Amino acid sequence: MIVPRLPIVGALTVALLLPLAGTAQEEEDRASEGQGTVEGMVYDSIRGEPLDDARVVLWETTFQTTTDSAGHFQIDDVPAGRYQVVFYHPRIIRQGVSTGSRSVDVLENESSPVRLTTPSMATIQMSQCLMEGQIEEEGTAVGQVQDPATGVALPRAKVILTWREPDGDDAKEVSAFTDSQGWYRHCSVPLDRVVGARAEFLDRSGPRKEFLLDGEESARVDFHVSRLLPAAVSGRVTDTGSQEAVADAEVTLLGTSHRRVTDDDGRFRFEEVPPGTYTVEVRHLAYGNRTDTVQVGTGLAVNLEIPVSMQPVALDPIHVRVEAQPLGSEFVMGGQVIEPAAVDEVRHRSRDAFDIIRSQHVSGLLTRRQGNELCVGFTPGQTRMYRNDCHPAVVFIDNVRATAPTVAMNLPAESIDRVVLYRPLEAGNLFGMGSGSGVIMIFTRSADIPRN
Repeated sequence: MIVPRLPIVGALTVALLLPLAGTAQEEEDRASEGQGTVEGMVYDSIRGEPLDDARVVLWETTFQTTTDSAGHFQIDDVPAGRYQVVFYHPRIIRQGVSTGSRSVDVLENESSPVRLTTPSMATIQMSQCLMEGQIEEEGTAVGQVQDPATGVALPRAKVILTWREPDGDDAKEVSAFTDSQGWYRHCSVPLDRVVGARAEFLDRSGPRKEFLLDGEESARVDFHVSRLLPAAVSGRVTDTGSQEAVADAEVTLLGTSHRRVTDDDGRFRFEEVPPGTYTVEVRHLAYGNRTDTVQVGTGLAVNLEIPVSMQPVALDPIHVRVEAQPLGSEFVMGGQVIEPAAVDEVRHRSRDAFDIIRSQHVSGLLTRRQGNELCVGFTPGQTRMYRNDCHPAVVFIDNVRATAPTVAMNLPAESIDRVVLYRPLEAGNLFGMGSGSGVIMIFTRSADIPRN
């Protein structure tokens, strides 16, 4: 929990003036009620040891004492009643935080124990984020970087956080350096996404870690850095039922730039992966999304077998930007029609519109699927189609021109009713300029159009 940083001129400063706070009459009234003892210890959470020479005060009274070398204190002859106990130490004031107070009930002829502690360094770092204007929608990551052999804190170590923004696939990266005591803080951590963290110091690094705040305000993530060797992560994506390879699945190590598309054998490979913990995400239009966690050791080759099952996938609606007015039904006439019956015949083994069109083996129609890139079009010469560039056909969806032919080719097979193909010469007469690679008209099952 984040503890707000309080001004030095406050509880700590007033504690120094406490002998003036209680009146003589108040002291006499309490003394008549019987007396007890307050004893306990003050612990330094920052250094992990008892705090000696700390002044302990019962708020609004003249009772006070100083801790010994073991951090112990004892205040005798305290009138029975409830008190607030505060303490003061020069080192705590230099940290710029308030220690707060503890309640204690003093009973007649009894000793009342109380344990006092300083805020931890993690709490102090979190409080600094609040003082720097952290917004409510962001969380905090704090921690310490140490040498694992000696436990020595490492100053000027670099701590890097990465995560994927909700509106894109690119990883966002932020970094901070540790202070003289090896502590770092990041004050702008997303609350609802998996965050990857790693530390670097000279030629050493700490194994990558992942955390999710999930509504919490903060997380503590510590690192031990040593000499680590990068690893290779490879694997294969297969269909759970048939055990066959799943091609064209996108495999990503979330929060990093590592992203691959599986080949025809369902395989992928990442090189130079820093050791640590990663979330692996597999995405495929027909199989949906799957995520798993994998541990990557130093200098090792990690091989993953990732089975996925085909299931109905809830698809976001495809938004098509209109570049021209919807075409009249007269353009449905002509062309080569892939009738609904022909679509139904291949639908069960097709993922998308691309697969349905390719399965028809139309003369002169060239198709290419390479990773996430799809290209379909009528081309006079095959050499132009199979270079790095692509000259796709113009695509219409339900009589509306699509701005991105690749998106149109990714329409799920279940949504396709029929397709009409126009060769370049015929397309040029009907559609004019820009249709030199032909025109493909896709009609979905929901389209309200006249049927031939």
